[in-house]
Amino acid sequence: MFAARNRPFWVCMLLLLGVYLPTSSGGEITKGWTQFALMVVCLLLSILLVSERGRAKGDLLFIGSFILLLLLVFTPFSLLPIPVYGVLASFAVFSLLISIRFENIRATRLVERTFIFVNIANIFLGCGILFHLHPVQWLIENYYSAAYPELVPMMLDNGKPVLTYATHSLAGLVHYLFFWVNLCAYKQTGRRIHLWFSAVYLIFMLSLLSVSGLVFFGAALAQLMWTFMRGKTLMAALSVSFLTLALFATAKFLGNQGYFSEGIASEARDVVSSEGNGFLGRYSYAGNLLPVLDYLSEHPLRPAGLKTDDDWLLIDSGPIGYYVRGSIVLLVLMYRGFFLFLKRNLLNRRNAYFLFAVVVCFEVGFSALTSFRVVCILPIMIVYLNGLRVAYPKKMPSQQVLAVGNV
Repeated sequence: MFAARNRPFWVCMLLLLGVYLPTSSGGEITKGWTQFALMVVCLLLSILLVSERGRAKGDLLFIGSFILLLLLVFTPFSLLPIPVYGVLASFAVFSLLISIRFENIRATRLVERTFIFVNIANIFLGCGILFHLHPVQWLIENYYSAAYPELVPMMLDNGKPVLTYATHSLAGLVHYLFFWVNLCAYKQTGRRIHLWFSAVYLIFMLSLLSVSGLVFFGAALAQLMWTFMRGKTLMAALSVSFLTLALFATAKFLGNQGYFSEGIASEARDVVSSEGNGFLGRYSYAGNLLPVLDYLSEHPLRPAGLKTDDDWLLIDSGPIGYYVRGSIVLLVLMYRGFFLFLKRNLLNRRNAYFLFAVVVCFEVGFSALTSFRVVCILPIMIVYLNGLRVAYPKKMPSQQVLAVGNV
């Protein structure tokens, strides 16, 4: 059951369960649902770790274990009154992830089909939110609410395609990751289905109308245009023309939904400069992180461990959250562990460096490495990208398949 040949299956299960596990029931958010999701993800990651039969990365296993030890050691010495031991599970998920070797897992047909299925499901859910389809909105609101009760209904009312990720910040990162992997697949294989997927995720990022969404949209648009310009002249012209029309159609649709009432540029400027979200909403004098920064200024050498305060929103910044919980040591371990994990598991070093930069930059505004959904998405993306490199050392005819093995 835990044999090495079954590891692609567990990677696929990790993606499906990690992305689609509910976090609420009937719209009611309880700790039990999140704890159950974390337990399932920890179990799947443990299965992958056990299946390696002692071939885990020793130093990364040490880093993961030391991260958990630090949190436990600092907790009794914290000045704060409220211990939240569930936080340990979020860090345990990350610690398990970086300890597993994914570079030797084959990109089988099951991996490819699961990746395609999730893309199709994402597009279905995203379009359902954009067009305010009641069944989709009912599903998301009832089973994927998170953080606080008003968050997901507000996102759905505004037509923001957050899917199962609840917040537009995390949705922006996930949409971009799926965009980027599909764009890599298109450039490597020439299969147009991946190009269509990328184009839809581009529209989703714009439709989020958040700081992260707009930043990722700009980066993705530049990457897509560069890809077209490097192709054949006719194909590039047709592709750019279609993409331009698609974006104008999206802007028109969003305008009809009540967006851009003062113009696209004005709307984008308001989103970026708003003190209620984005960078200013976190780090300004009235930002969400002000209580945490005040604590750090008064007690720079007293990490909080697993304890917290009612006014703290540590999810709004990865670096600040890691520093306040475990000092500079935890901060360095988190990013050092993640960097080594990507560098050793992705066959293409450029992809490893790029993915590390994307996630770390995003973490300035949202803690992604402790999100079980992000942790569940990364393994199949690593396996899929490695499969592309093995099966397509150079761009090959689109009739070939990705898989280098079968399940």
